Amino acid sequence: MIIDQFGTIVSYPDPEQINTKLDPSIFTNISSNLSGSFYSAKSKQMIVYQTITGTDWKVIVIVPYGDLEASYDINDIKLWHYFSVGRMYHDVAPPTMLQRSAFQLK
Repeated sequence: MIIDQFGTIVSYPDPEQINTKLDPSIFTNISSNLSGSFYSAKSKQMIVYQTITGTDWKVIVIVPYGDLEASYDINDIKLWHYFSVGRMYHDVAPPTMLQRSAFQLK
């Protein structure tokens, strides 16, 4: 998903989630850093995020812990976001960031 600086969801696979607020506990954890990751014990999810360059908006990926335990190679995961101007796609969270995040859980 993509959120604005106020925690409003501006892009999400489910259109009904657009213009709703991100869970406050997640927003609190990501609002003061440009990028990073953390594990939410409450929801059993890994949250990985990165600020979009030149904006206060963030790209957020929420991965259920069960998916991180799966037997696939985490280096194969690529995260993409869509710029609303044109059709330019950019890699926003390199696989190494996810790999580091997964190792933090061990």
